[in-house]
Amino acid sequence: FTLRECKEFEQKGFIKAELEACKSRRINGWLIEEGERKRKVEAMALGLQEIERKKRLRKSQGNMLASIKQKMLKAEKASLEQKKMLAKDSTEAAIIESQLKEKEKERVTARNKQNDVEAQQQAIAEARERERQLEKERQQAEEEERLRIELEREDTMRRTRRMETPQQALHRIYLPIFNALWDMEFFDGTNPFRIVIDKDNCAAMGAPDYCLVIQTPMNLTYIREKVNDYKYNTLQEFFEDVELVISNALRYNSDPNNPYHIAANDMKKKYIKLRQKVLMQLQG
Repeated sequence: FTLRECKEFEQKGFIKAELEACKSRRINGWLIEEGERKRKVEAMALGLQEIERKKRLRKSQGNMLASIKQKMLKAEKASLEQKKMLAKDSTEAAIIESQLKEKEKERVTARNKQNDVEAQQQAIAEARERERQLEKERQQAEEEERLRIELEREDTMRRTRRMETPQQALHRIYLPIFNALWDMEFFDGTNPFRIVIDKDNCAAMGAPDYCLVIQTPMNLTYIREKVNDYKYNTLQEFFEDVELVISNALRYNSDPNNPYHIAANDMKKKYIKLRQKVLMQLQG
């Protein structure tokens, strides 16, 4: 509606604003191609401009036809007036007078019809203008409400952060890394790094020599307990536990073709990317 009703010079600004809004919009999980979106919006604008142009042309043609008809009726009336003056008898004059009245009646009817059409067009234009103004006010109100909500959210976040402890602030930083690693799935659709293997259960888990090879067992379940209890006092402590999970898996499953070795390398790659991203954010 907004694109249709706004003036042509306003449509460029609308298209630009629409494209800016669409930069971060997703449809079915895929980021919209900005160039394609721009072409679609511009094509829509051109199509609507063409519709408006045809409407204006039809209106202009209607006015022109009405004007021509009025001129023809006026010319016919003038011709009849002249014939009346030249009439030879009263009968012929009466006939011409009747014709004059009929032509006048046609002229008045055509004029009234044209006035009705113009009044209707004016009413439609005024209604569209009111609708456009209401839409503009609605969009402005929505934007103001969006800004108000955003400001309230930012204010709440600032107040929450002022009240949080150092452990809570640290927790907010490393929690996304932990969640991403915990949610990883590997060759069998599960995450083997959540499994707890220690000296009490290594034989039952089919790895009786595990604690002979691995001096300090570590897994994502141990890390989750520390994460949930806010036990990490530094980011480095969290990093060391994650890296211990990976190094233990690579050491015990030393064959590069072992599926657990491959899974550990996959998790290592993901962990390095996540860690680098957090460190860059902290430095920035």
